[in-house]
Amino acid sequence: MNDSPYVAILRDIFEVRDVSGEEDARRALAVPELAPAFEALGFRSVGFYRMGSAPGYVHEVWRSPDSRAFLTLEHDQQKRPRAELRTLLHDGTIIDTSSTYSGRARLFARARLHHPEAAYVMEISGASPEGLWRRHAERVEAVVKARSSTIPPHDAMRMQLALASRSMVLSFIRGMQSRRLRWTVLIPATIAIVAAVILGGSVRYWLPAVAVAGVAFWYVGEVSTWAVARLLHIPPVPLATLLAAVDQSAEPVAALAEPERTPT
Repeated sequence: MNDSPYVAILRDIFEVRDVSGEEDARRALAVPELAPAFEALGFRSVGFYRMGSAPGYVHEVWRSPDSRAFLTLEHDQQKRPRAELRTLLHDGTIIDTSSTYSGRARLFARARLHHPEAAYVMEISGASPEGLWRRHAERVEAVVKARSSTIPPHDAMRMQLALASRSMVLSFIRGMQSRRLRWTVLIPATIAIVAAVILGGSVRYWLPAVAVAGVAFWYVGEVSTWAVARLLHIPPVPLATLLAAVDQSAEPVAALAEPERTPT
């Protein structure tokens, strides 16, 4: 695995690569419920990327009419269509304006991704495609002014992979840390509840114990993802560094040993 987490996340962990023009592009996950509306707003396809070694998990990437944002469309866990608009600034800040989630993801998604301390600012909205795009444009202007940064052109897959690498590193690190924190809190709490039931010597304690354990599991799971943002310091990475990681991840992996040389 490469020393750079951004190279590793693209090449070794999630195996993300540009498949525009390849056979895999035909397997892109279509979202006909939203695509026509964004096309009418002026969004145009930039290309396709695949995540994982097996074909099938392919996303189409769209650019905004002013090339200041990327759009990806997907179906969530409840098969409901949703859109994600994201902009990457030169200083490494990511601005994310996304459709609402449904099902279990609704409880955890924003807590995992929204991380202002690491220059990832996310807002979830139930607006229409037009309203979502308008809101994202407003947020981009506000964040650019607040951070005194600039917006590079969002018109190529290389830029999209740079954005994706930063987003995935943040999500991956926070996910690992939140699981550690969750079990650190949950296991002692569960032991305490069981001990109270045993020492209490009455079956009537089991019902509230199960209820408390269930609520604790949900609550700690949500809170831990939020708390990780306060426990972890993940500074933003400049765009140039992210683009270099994209280029490096696309290079063939070097051989572990040098080829044998024929003696002369």
